[in-house]
Amino acid sequence: MEAGSSSRYTHYSSSFNAWLTRQQQDLEELINGAASHANDPDKLRSLVEKDIHHFEEYREVRLQLFQQDALAFLCPAWCTTLENVLHWIGGYRPSMAIRLVYSLVGSELDAPFEQYLKGERNGTLSGTLSEISSAQMDQINSLHMKILREEDKISSRMASLQDDVLDESLATISKELSRVGEPREMADRALVGHVSSLGVMLSEADKLRVSTLKELREILTPLQAVDMLICTKKLLLSLHKWGQRWDLEKGNCR
Repeated sequence: MEAGSSSRYTHYSSSFNAWLTRQQQDLEELINGAASHANDPDKLRSLVEKDIHHFEEYREVRLQLFQQDALAFLCPAWCTTLENVLHWIGGYRPSMAIRLVYSLVGSELDAPFEQYLKGERNGTLSGTLSEISSAQMDQINSLHMKILREEDKISSRMASLQDDVLDESLATISKELSRVGEPREMADRALVGHVSSLGVMLSEADKLRVSTLKELREILTPLQAVDMLICTKKLLLSLHKWGQRWDLEKGNCR
């Protein structure tokens, strides 16, 4: 790895690790808030706003990094193999948060895992996500359909980008190579253009991830929103730890 590439990797990895640390800190604050201020909607609402603001800040950080090297974020080396398998365009699907809400009201998860994500009812959380009203569920269903459509649009554009690279640019590039593997100016220009388009899609995917949380926040009560964010963080942090353990056991270099 060249010095410049190594420096960028260190920067990207450090940014991701700082985000994981922030997620753990926010998780603890949300858990404490749910336990201490369950009957104080204003305090809970403030905690939710603070947490979502952290997501927006991280999105801005990533936007700057995408402009440096968007390709590095499509299958990032600083994430575990498990995380990269589950990722969709640089991160988890926006609809994952909605699917988690469905799971927590009893539609998908087995009881032991559900209890782990929600916490014990006599301790950390109140379990309000299991008490969503029918009107709220109708709104969540509508939101789910909307987010799935938005995901499909971005996925379709990603497929089109892949087709463009294979069907147009690479065909032209191959004719311009003086010998196999030797880069030329035309190849560089074509690839830079496609990587720039990829950066735009990564940014739009991140924007959709944050907007999904915001729209869920508007549907849920303050305590339900806190519960949702707690469960989301527990799941993401757990997947990272499980992935680290898997990579260590399998000898994957991460």
